[in-house]
Amino acid sequence: MRLYIIGNGFDLNHGLQTSYWNYKNFLLQQYPTLAMNYEYSEFLSATECSIDTRWNDVEGGLALRYEDAFEDMVSNYYPDLNSEHTPGWDDINVETENQFAFLREFTGNAFHEWLISIENNLGTIKPVYLFMNKDVFINFNYTTTLERIYGILPANVLHIHGVVGNPDSIQFGNPENIPSEIEDELKSTYSGDEFFDVTISPAITSMENYAHNAYKDIYSNIGNLTTFLQGHGAISDVCVMGHTLLGIDDAYYNQVIVPLSQGAIWTIYVHNDEDVMRANGFVTNYQIKQFQLVQW
Repeated sequence: MRLYIIGNGFDLNHGLQTSYWNYKNFLLQQYPTLAMNYEYSEFLSATECSIDTRWNDVEGGLALRYEDAFEDMVSNYYPDLNSEHTPGWDDINVETENQFAFLREFTGNAFHEWLISIENNLGTIKPVYLFMNKDVFINFNYTTTLERIYGILPANVLHIHGVVGNPDSIQFGNPENIPSEIEDELKSTYSGDEFFDVTISPAITSMENYAHNAYKDIYSNIGNLTTFLQGHGAISDVCVMGHTLLGIDDAYYNQVIVPLSQGAIWTIYVHNDEDVMRANGFVTNYQIKQFQLVQW
């Protein structure tokens, strides 16, 4: 079978406004506070980048710097038993919400609303490529361009991070934000504190919930991907269209796609010099011998 790996470049090449910068523009029009929350957050990996570049890779920028956050919050919002007012038992939890609560909407309802606005424009898009009925697709996009514009059967498409028609399926976040690991690490660090149960534990629960909001569960998805591909037979050709290689989703290639594609002929679409560099690095890294690069 021929396997297509579809990324955001595929939708962009059809004229859809699906870049992270397009999402920023949507937020500035509809929810400007959310855009500012992301840009000025102190405890995301994006903090290490300039504000102008944080929108180049939003998911990469959503890794939570939870250890730094808790160190700062415990230092500055710890209960003060000598206070003339209440000691501030809930202050650490309140500050956790102040820092991270925006993620619920940023990766949830606002993000889905943006996706719907894109999906509503599919009626203006015309097909560009020719696909066969037996072709199989791993779709990293949330849109239904393949199904609606090309008539691809849903059974032949795996929306690996969810699809716009099922909001609960959408994963928009970073694979480093593993909620259970964050909980375990913070409990290990602070469980000996005398006020742990009343002050720190509630904040850890909040932090775990916000990690869920910004978590891409790659390792659970790997099981779904393996089942999907094995159910469609041997892979003879792989065509990558608009998906970033050697990026945040590389585990899918490393653990499933490349091992199941031994001997396949690869075609990788490239748009610019950076794409060419990534593609060459990818085929070198995975020792792919039969490949071609095709300019969009």
